Amino acid sequence: MSEVLRAESLAINFGGVRAVDGLSLTIGEGELVGLIGPNGAGKTTALRLLTGSLSPNSGRVFVAGADVTALPVHQRARLGVASTHQIVRPFHGLTSLQNVLVAAGHARTRSVFSALGSKSRVTEHKRAKELLNLVGLASVADLNVDRLPLGQLKRLEVARALALDPKAILLDEPLAGLNTDEAEALSETILSLNRAGLTVILIEHNLSEVLRISRRLVVMVGGRVVADGEPAATVLEPVVQDAYVGTESDHAAA
Repeated sequence: MSEVLRAESLAINFGGVRAVDGLSLTIGEGELVGLIGPNGAGKTTALRLLTGSLSPNSGRVFVAGADVTALPVHQRARLGVASTHQIVRPFHGLTSLQNVLVAAGHARTRSVFSALGSKSRVTEHKRAKELLNLVGLASVADLNVDRLPLGQLKRLEVARALALDPKAILLDEPLAGLNTDEAEALSETILSLNRAGLTVILIEHNLSEVLRISRRLVVMVGGRVVADGEPAATVLEPVVQDAYVGTESDHAAA
């Protein structure tokens, strides 16, 4: 299995708090990795270090073996690393289709407005519609995103990330805001994408869905990885039970 993404001794401080403390993690091609842990474990911070939206105090990040530690988000995206966010960030005032079109036109232009105004965007238009259908948003393709509820905006985030044609996608709580049926449907979409070859790192508090679709489970506590392995066995490890599954507050968040 070839390496897609690797963290090497990543660490970052926020004031006096060590948010990520010596994170080392290798993600292989085609993996579907669930990244879990209690609130404040450092999961989202780790994701932001991997994607380039944060710079580490120490350590390095590699994409397909190349050191990208000094590269910003957009350059890492061009190398095949895409992500979604806990807090959705659509282009307000545009339709769902236009939002995905901006990302689908990334290979042609670096400008949002010229991407929308390109004279030759038949391929991108078709791709954007396919992605909206894939995540269950075909019916709201022409609706202004400001009218979409949170659950649909979460799906839109996934469609926009997929429009970048990534080799690896890092999903930060994509199921948040979805009801049980919606969460299961989007989980199935994620699983299908992985089966088609896309590498996935999934941060999610919906533990049942993480365990259902993940092939590997990584558990973080206090900025460190405390367990890493096959999901069914890993979630039963005492350190995981004590730090995550075994607390009443974590059961409520899952």
